[in-house]
Amino acid sequence: MPVDYDLVVIGGTTAAVEAAIFAAQFKARVALVTQGISLSTLPDSLVISAIAQLGHTAESWGRSQQSTLWHEASTPPALNWQAVKPWVQAIAHNLDDLHSPSALATLGIDIITDSGEFCRKPAPGFLVDGRLLRSRAYLLAPAHRPLIPAIAGLQTIGYQTPATLLKLTCLPPTLAIFGSTTAAVELAQIFQRLGCQIILLMTTAQLLGEADPEVSRWIQAQLEAEGVEVWLNVSINEVKWSDRKKKVQFGTQSLVADEILLVAEQIPDMETWNLEAVTVQSRNHGILRNSKLQTTNPNIYICEGRTRHSLSAQVAAYEAKLAVKNALFFSSQHTQYRTIPFSLQTSPAAAWLGLTEYQVVEQYGKDVLILRQPFHRLTQAQMQSDLTGFCKLIVQRDGTLLGAHVLGTNAEEFISTIAIAMQQRLKIAALADLVVPSSSFAEIIQQTAAQWQRLRLIQHPRWQDLLEAFFDIRRSWSK
Repeated sequence: MPVDYDLVVIGGTTAAVEAAIFAAQFKARVALVTQGISLSTLPDSLVISAIAQLGHTAESWGRSQQSTLWHEASTPPALNWQAVKPWVQAIAHNLDDLHSPSALATLGIDIITDSGEFCRKPAPGFLVDGRLLRSRAYLLAPAHRPLIPAIAGLQTIGYQTPATLLKLTCLPPTLAIFGSTTAAVELAQIFQRLGCQIILLMTTAQLLGEADPEVSRWIQAQLEAEGVEVWLNVSINEVKWSDRKKKVQFGTQSLVADEILLVAEQIPDMETWNLEAVTVQSRNHGILRNSKLQTTNPNIYICEGRTRHSLSAQVAAYEAKLAVKNALFFSSQHTQYRTIPFSLQTSPAAAWLGLTEYQVVEQYGKDVLILRQPFHRLTQAQMQSDLTGFCKLIVQRDGTLLGAHVLGTNAEEFISTIAIAMQQRLKIAALADLVVPSSSFAEIIQQTAAQWQRLRLIQHPRWQDLLEAFFDIRRSWSK
């Protein structure tokens, strides 16, 4: 009995929509089952990005008032928090036009808004409201839910999450943030700049577990300089009421806050999908899968977008496209996460990809070069009085790029240039020869890469001697 579809995508996420569109471009017959999730639902990533922009605006105003170029300081602008939600919703509405059900239908994608589950009988497939969807392959693109930590009193006292932030009528004077994700770090700085006193509690020994330790230390120093109280290696024992405030007990320490914001690890929300019926196995709150993104059922693929501690929209989009190629064609592409750039929406911004300095030394020993250039040497940084930051490129001695770590203004914008070089397997010489607009922050890439040739000459005296002899001969031949 022939199947109805080439691919059935299951999930109401952005990654699910992008996967369905990508598959439809190949003229495959595609169905998208949203599992009851509206495609206009605000993703946490959009909420955080929008609020981050407000934090940057507040920081820019404060910086301008400190400049000697202005005669007087004006009154600080007051944020109308109740106007933030309509503003974010308007942004989402403008972005959703291309992903509306009618727009997807014009591409030939069958949109099914009900919820369903996998089944074995009467035939293997995905059953939605009595309709059996049979396909050559299935792609799981689930929404996620927070993994609530087992902290005594937390459920009773109550807390906020990124999904409920916009429901607040006003910002609390003191906010305790629980979480070891990049989003927790971003929100800590944002709300500190918007007038809250922030206490950041993390279970990890390093602020940013996936970033280079040097980047993590700089960001922590920046947060503390702005007034954020940072606690690392924290194990929270209990939360309870204390004089109309929320008291947090950890170890022998305690603190009080007006509100708690839980920015927890996210896990896929697929409990009602009946994955057992199709022998899809899970482990550690996730789905078992191989480097081709196949689950334990070879006809079922998954794109979660999860990193070690956080969710990543770009990782989910990358996995969605790779999974579609493997599912539709005789392809065996494998995931290559080293060439995917990550960023942190703080100020200064941070962005990175590939291996950290510690990982490189552990894997390659001394066969590496660390190229580092500070931002304060840039003309644009001097003009904007924005001198904080650096660019670090990690390469093998033959010029192979292994990692890049950037801290500073626009870091998240030009890390993509380095990512392209790594994806195309270009060597450091290609970045050294890069021509960028003059007086731009992007000059940091070329300046850092140019150190490679200088370091190689310094470390190879015989090359210096040969070059010196070569030019001696050339000069003696010239009249």
